[in-house]
Amino acid sequence: MGELLDPYDTLEEWERKIDHRPSFDDWYNTIWPPKIYGNFFDRLNGLTRPEFKEMWDERDRFRQIYKCIPRHELSFRQLRQHYDVYQVYYESQRHLLDFSSFLFLAEVFKKVPSLHKVSMSSELRYNAEDQRPIWRSVKQHILVGPDHHPSPWGEGLGGVIQTLSFLFACEASQRGLVSLDLDICKAEYWAAMDALDDVAEGCDRVEMSFAFNQLKNLKMKIDYDSSKRSQTRNLLRSLASLVRRSTNLQNLDIRVARDMENEPKTEYDFHKHFGSVSLPHLKELKLSLPTTEKSLMRFLKKHSTTLRSLLLESMELLVIKDGGSWRSVIRELPYALTHDSIWMESLEDSEFGRNYLTERLCEYDHGADYHAALAHYCLHGGLFPELEPPPCSD
Repeated sequence: MGELLDPYDTLEEWERKIDHRPSFDDWYNTIWPPKIYGNFFDRLNGLTRPEFKEMWDERDRFRQIYKCIPRHELSFRQLRQHYDVYQVYYESQRHLLDFSSFLFLAEVFKKVPSLHKVSMSSELRYNAEDQRPIWRSVKQHILVGPDHHPSPWGEGLGGVIQTLSFLFACEASQRGLVSLDLDICKAEYWAAMDALDDVAEGCDRVEMSFAFNQLKNLKMKIDYDSSKRSQTRNLLRSLASLVRRSTNLQNLDIRVARDMENEPKTEYDFHKHFGSVSLPHLKELKLSLPTTEKSLMRFLKKHSTTLRSLLLESMELLVIKDGGSWRSVIRELPYALTHDSIWMESLEDSEFGRNYLTERLCEYDHGADYHAALAHYCLHGGLFPELEPPPCSD
């Protein structure tokens, strides 16, 4: 996905985003080389409280010195030259800030009649801009890259316009996609989706009969920060908007990875946004996201007559009232579905994997016999298998 440069009204506002200094840690390590003195945080181990405080206060004093280091050594004339170049680049992207670009894409699609499978990917979320080949070459001329947002989202819609323009182009050229793979690693992408009043409204501006109705394979891989509630609602709502329009889907793969520092809340539940989704031709379902037992089973039962293959991987049942348990889900599976194959791996709930004392269910290294017994029960019923992982052999 393309990333857009941010608007700056004045040179001074733009100049405040320039920082040619090394990071504080890199600068600090030139004064206290880790090879000689060891890592700072390792040196804190074993200290008494007064010693710990003294060492930490010393680091803070160095941080104040670091703040006094000039962020750059450019003259005003040099700044003006780079700022003018930045404005040229910014103006050149303005055509991406409306949906008119889909007309150009539509003409291109008409000349490529065999195009039915598309993969769209964003930049890696934690990949610094200086490590990206394109931005690394451009930044030497404009000095400020797309990671420096003057406002929460600014005009940096991070791929939303491009995605919608692409879908509109499919519609305008009457091009029905068969496979669509969205690898959207930037959480900002989904918040920007909501800045457009959600992708659902964007799609409703053009009746998406071709772009979605012929779609048979949809794969989406996303990560997000679960501490930002509105961002997470935007994420699941936008996902559901895309899926709901794909009424002929046969294969659906949704993998949602949140940061592990924050506990998910009830509003992050899968079914709150996917409850109204109905896919009458769904054959293969792969899920990796937080949900509840009730929500998951309701969705599976809704598609039980067509679903033949199920994969649940890195799934988490929310630890809330009525969040449910994997023990209960597994017990119900053979009676709720008539599927042909199933694979479950790394499942977490209030009983399994919630802390360091208990393992997750169905880890890959639990062995072939363990997984075979579990799969046999889920497909055929019978004697309920032992869920606790087998003891490690010496």
